[in-house]
Amino acid sequence: MQIVGKKFTHAEFQSYLDNLSVSKWAKFVVVHNTSEPDIALYHQWEARQGKYANWTAEQWLRNLSSYYSSLGWSGGPHLFVPPTPDTILILNPLTTSGIHTPSWNTISLGVETVGEFEREPFDDPTRANLVFALAALHKKFGLNPVDFQLGVKGLHFHKEDHATTHKTCPGKNMVKIDLVSRVALAMNIVAPKPPVVPSDPHTHDVPLASQEADTSKLNSVELVSMYWLQAALNQWKPDLKLAVNGNRDTPTINAIEAFQTSHGLVVDGVGGPVTRITIKHANA
Repeated sequence: MQIVGKKFTHAEFQSYLDNLSVSKWAKFVVVHNTSEPDIALYHQWEARQGKYANWTAEQWLRNLSSYYSSLGWSGGPHLFVPPTPDTILILNPLTTSGIHTPSWNTISLGVETVGEFEREPFDDPTRANLVFALAALHKKFGLNPVDFQLGVKGLHFHKEDHATTHKTCPGKNMVKIDLVSRVALAMNIVAPKPPVVPSDPHTHDVPLASQEADTSKLNSVELVSMYWLQAALNQWKPDLKLAVNGNRDTPTINAIEAFQTSHGLVVDGVGGPVTRITIKHANA
């Protein structure tokens, strides 16, 4: 899985877009919320105390890419918008589609907003970051957030995807008409009339342990490569005789689960950051 994995100020993000060549493959932008982490937890991470001493935003993005890759995903959401003033994070390259919504991956940009907006307020600096990011993306791709047609154009909320399994994303405290109006104002275009929003949404359900893992001692191959994981499992237990083919096939999943069971990990068969750290230590 190829990622950008970088943190930008607003000015740096705009400069990055200005120098980026895109084919304008995206037809609209989909807004999500992370749920986990919520804003309170993200601030704990940023404090870098105790078990979070080595945490960085870039490491968080690497951890997410590791988990997504271990699921066999070829991409993820494009942006993550944190509650840190003047900050935007890029995960998936903006030049290609990612994975973030069941129905619209190939035609939409995915923007994850850090927070649980069913109970946390959606306000600045998170809101200011999101508005800036959305306005810049819409301008870069020649999109209009106001002119809405479901699945075709205009700013979308993830809950509007009929195929999603989560029905409140990005949360009741993020009001669509208000957000679209703010983005339109930032773009100097006519403010919208209230859109018709179907009652439907989704987050990406990456376990917190995977997001918080200290992966500073794993290189990029150890983080995301299925080839490396299969070889490491064979080293741990040679009689597995896994085919090192880079595929997340049934024998590989069974071997991951066996390793997780033997080392007291959560048994999910994914082989994310926590499993990769543990197997590297086991084979040392």
